[in-house]
Amino acid sequence: MKDASKKILKSVKKTREVFCRYIVINGKRIYPKNAKCFHFFV
Repeated sequence: MKDASKKILKSVKKTREVFCRYIVINGKRIYPKNAKCFHFFV
């Protein structure tokens, strides 16, 4: 699994990893159900 994650990180080299406690959509805050924060690449 470590090799697969390295390949993903190399392909998304110019992006940044972002952690957010909530996301605002249409003026409403959305919190994750099973985690402390959202995690994605931007």
